[in-house]
Amino acid sequence: MDLLACVKRDSASVGKTVTPSMPAADKPWISLKDLFWAVYLWPGRWLGRILPVSVLRNADKWFLPLARCLSGPVWRRFPRQLSRYPALMRAAGDLRALFEAHFANALQRSADDLLMELLPAESVVAQYEIRGREHLEKAFALNRGVLLVSGHFLANRLAKRFMKTQGWPVMSVRNLGFDDPFTGRWGARHLQRRYYEFLHRIIGDEVDLHDRDCSLKILERLRRGGIVNLHNDLAVSQKRVELPFLGMRNRFAVGFLDIARIAGCPIVPMLCLGNNRRLTIEFHSPFYADSRSPAGSAEALAGIFESQILQHPQEWEFTMQL
Repeated sequence: MDLLACVKRDSASVGKTVTPSMPAADKPWISLKDLFWAVYLWPGRWLGRILPVSVLRNADKWFLPLARCLSGPVWRRFPRQLSRYPALMRAAGDLRALFEAHFANALQRSADDLLMELLPAESVVAQYEIRGREHLEKAFALNRGVLLVSGHFLANRLAKRFMKTQGWPVMSVRNLGFDDPFTGRWGARHLQRRYYEFLHRIIGDEVDLHDRDCSLKILERLRRGGIVNLHNDLAVSQKRVELPFLGMRNRFAVGFLDIARIAGCPIVPMLCLGNNRRLTIEFHSPFYADSRSPAGSAEALAGIFESQILQHPQEWEFTMQL
């Protein structure tokens, strides 16, 4: 079997996704997330252009009191959302404190996106720390490409923009066909696409999971010695395994492991924390996909993600979805 056929066969879980959807009739006409998107995309971005940069750099301090006044519906569903992850629920302690910390971080992440749209990449991050730099440098030096695997942490976009300034440009694999359950019919039809277009201006180098050539584009980048990042803490795919995760059973994609095996590239787990004021990026030791036991590789990654989330629940995107 030739390489092209092998990639198409083995990477089904990267090139094809199954997204849970809510029937349009069951969605409200407008949701809280729709209102957030509408305010953010138009008056919010306009204000971002006229406000002093220092206000955006400290949005979690300037705008948090106002945001708290509007967060009632989000807070009311927060314990129910968190209860889906029993281990995280047990480790959370004070739910109100966790909610407010996460809310502040999510608010700052939105402001950091505006900063990335307005400022040159090298001017966005004030202070940074890179832990495990030697792991990425060792993997990158092999010139086989590097597959960075991470969880959905709030600082991911900022970290990848910053990595480009360090000589590590990253191609992001994104699910642009996701049917967001928190949107209303108005947001799903008119706002989600515009929000994704805004994010594309920030991310730039990305490939959509729904692109029929997604797997080939990933392999091509790896074969050229490039870096590709995908998130694998909450997977929606056809080729997957079910593993213990945060006190529940969660499905993890394994198709990307086949791509890494075909490319012969190392896999490097990554963690991104913080914001524009202080950004921390941590790289774990590289490893190679085990062709004899894909589930074993997936289980190792799941353990890393679980540890990261339990240590930093206030920065995991799925702790609270707005």
